[in-house]
Amino acid sequence: MSARPDPDSFLAGGSGTVGGPRRRAVGRGRDIALDVAQAVAGTARALDRLAGQTRPLSVLVTGCYVPGPDSRLPAAIRELRSAGHDVTFAFGSTGAAPTLRSRTRRSPLA
Repeated sequence: MSARPDPDSFLAGGSGTVGGPRRRAVGRGRDIALDVAQAVAGTARALDRLAGQTRPLSVLVTGCYVPGPDSRLPAAIRELRSAGHDVTFAFGSTGAAPTLRSRTRRSPLA
């Protein structure tokens, strides 16, 4: 098996995580305010009603991944599965022995 690629060669470098206790508290306060506003407006009920009126769609999820125990892709696949839509997964793997063999269409990617 070849060496893993340097993360700097394909990652943006920023996590989007809010740092510092004050910033986290302000961010959490904004999240709570948004949750309250959405509850008052009935956003969740409206979305559920619209989702019930949507015809099933065929959805293709693609991407590439680095196989290994730290991969977040298996958990993401569980979240992306849908009872209401036909979801197909087609991935490329940087490794010669892909973790998600049944959903991997090309490996190794160079």
